[in-house]
Amino acid sequence: METIEGYVEKIMFKNDENGYHVLAMKNKDGEFVSCGMFSGVSEGDGLKIDGNWFNHASYGRQFKAESYSINPPSDKESAYRYLASGAIKGVGQITALRIVQRFGDRTWEVLENTPEALAQIAGISKKKAIDIGSQIKEKTELRGAIAYLSQYGISNLTALKIYEKYGQKLYQVVRENPYRLADDIDGIGFVKADEIAIGMGLSTDSDYRINACITYSLGEVSESGHTCYPYEGLLEVVKNRLGVEIEEADWEQFIYNLIVERKIVMHKEGDVKYLYLPYLYKAEKTTGVILKNFTGYEDLDEDAFFKKIDIYLNRKSIDLDEVQRAALFKCASNQMSVITGGPGTGKTTIIETLIDYFEDMGEEIVLAAPTGRAAKRMTQATGRKAQTIHRLLEFGSSENGDNIVGRDEDNPVEADVVIIDEMSMVDINLMYLLLKALDRDTRIIMVGDPDQLPSVGPGNVLGDIIEAFPEHITRLEHVYRQSEDSTIASIAHDINAGIEVDFSVKRKDFYMAERIPEKICAALKPIITSQMPSYRHTKPIDIQV
Repeated sequence: METIEGYVEKIMFKNDENGYHVLAMKNKDGEFVSCGMFSGVSEGDGLKIDGNWFNHASYGRQFKAESYSINPPSDKESAYRYLASGAIKGVGQITALRIVQRFGDRTWEVLENTPEALAQIAGISKKKAIDIGSQIKEKTELRGAIAYLSQYGISNLTALKIYEKYGQKLYQVVRENPYRLADDIDGIGFVKADEIAIGMGLSTDSDYRINACITYSLGEVSESGHTCYPYEGLLEVVKNRLGVEIEEADWEQFIYNLIVERKIVMHKEGDVKYLYLPYLYKAEKTTGVILKNFTGYEDLDEDAFFKKIDIYLNRKSIDLDEVQRAALFKCASNQMSVITGGPGTGKTTIIETLIDYFEDMGEEIVLAAPTGRAAKRMTQATGRKAQTIHRLLEFGSSENGDNIVGRDEDNPVEADVVIIDEMSMVDINLMYLLLKALDRDTRIIMVGDPDQLPSVGPGNVLGDIIEAFPEHITRLEHVYRQSEDSTIASIAHDINAGIEVDFSVKRKDFYMAERIPEKICAALKPIITSQMPSYRHTKPIDIQV
């Protein structure tokens, strides 16, 4: 690794989101280009950069920065470069020249310590002098903050976020309770805050550390798909993670304090106490309340209904069994319905028939799915446009990067019927937002297989709905759709039913290859790159593992 010094002549490119910059720089040896994470750098800044030279395929030789520090101007030439660069609002080249002509090599000392002296210069009022001094002070403080935080392995971009949040109070925050950083700053989690705290000598059994670990652990279990965790179980998780002993009475006090601070929620089911992060508790409980409001029933004439349905079915030469016909009637007569079943059981056929029925009734229908791939499959299967739930809800970002949702209770989705496919992939947060955005007269039909593709986010939404509202559920179990050459669907149903599968039988599209974990990737490579593409006439990129 090399070290190089120079000043920023021009910022050629910058990404405000991640702090990546491309800088045109200059030193006594000439001009050069440096790239890397340069948060808080301005044109005119003098930099000391650690990194390495490399040749960019399009832009030639560049110096890639691994770390850097900002050198304050040390003489009148460097002070002029900085002031004339436009880094200080209200100071241009002419004013910069007047300042350095008046104070010479002492310019930076004056700017930092006695900025009111600038009022001696023609064209600079006392108010402007104080404003220039304030800007210099803020930039100096930022540089100091970046240098201070860098000793704890905090990147310049994250240091900038910390400074913007706390200002000069950041030193007090880091000294007294570095775990606040995990709560307040994107990019710093419990693990990094814990490293800082331990490095500063904070006690391993400090209250700050235990409180932070409790909320962190609840967040971690949510990433594993859970919305909550048992009270006693979380105690063991925290003790094991921190390597400390926590008495039962102390644990009760920690939990009580966090509840009072509204950082966690405790809910009791029977004799078991569960702990939640507040947003997950709100999402789960509100979803349950809203779903209970979607249990309306329409008293349909069954004979008249099936006369209409048979017209659609005869037109397409489709025969449905009694369970499938019952599913159609349940979806048409209930405000909320769930159709569940494995592959090949006729879920898509029922969706198509329902679309025909509701369209004939003059109702506005919206089709959606949790992922782009699922929405595309839904479009191909039904011949109607389907979209992701995120697009339906008009997800977006605000100017400061926060997620925003365009559809909610004040601006609901414009639809009479909403059909959601692949419900097993819908997590509790998405379900909560979806239900909030539906008018209370809207009919919702959910389709999915609880044994397939669970949600990445927290919650077992489809499974919980099936358990909580059994009268609204239709289970399809008979397999209809399966090509003569395929055995996948029938074997999947056998496995779910607990029927033993004979893996010694050779099948064209299904086989078991036993491998130790270390050999799995090696075994998959020929399957993905050659065997399946030649068998299915597809590309490796289209194969899902």
